[in-house]
Amino acid sequence: MTTSQLCKGGPLSRLAAMLGANPAFPQFVLSTFGEDAKTPDDCATVIRYVCRISSRAELDHNKHAEVLFHEKIRKPFIEFYERQSNA
Repeated sequence: MTTSQLCKGGPLSRLAAMLGANPAFPQFVLSTFGEDAKTPDDCATVIRYVCRISSRAELDHNKHAEVLFHEKIRKPFIEFYERQSNA
C-alpha cells in the first residue's frame, strides 16, 4: 500500500479542497504559478504538485508537505484574496 492509501484526510486536506473550490483560487494559481487551473481538479493537481504529494490527505500526515502548503498555498492565497477584495 502507498502512503496516500494509508492516510485519511483531516483538516488540512479538507481546507485544501475548499481552497480549490473557491472561485478566486484559479486566478491565484494562474498569477502565482502560471498554471491555467480551470476546475477544482486542476487546482488539486497544482496543490499536490507544489506540496510534493500524491494525495491531499498527505497534508495531514507529512510535515514537509504541511509546511509547503502553508507557505506556498494557504498564506499567499489569503494575501491574494485580501488584495482582490480590497481592489
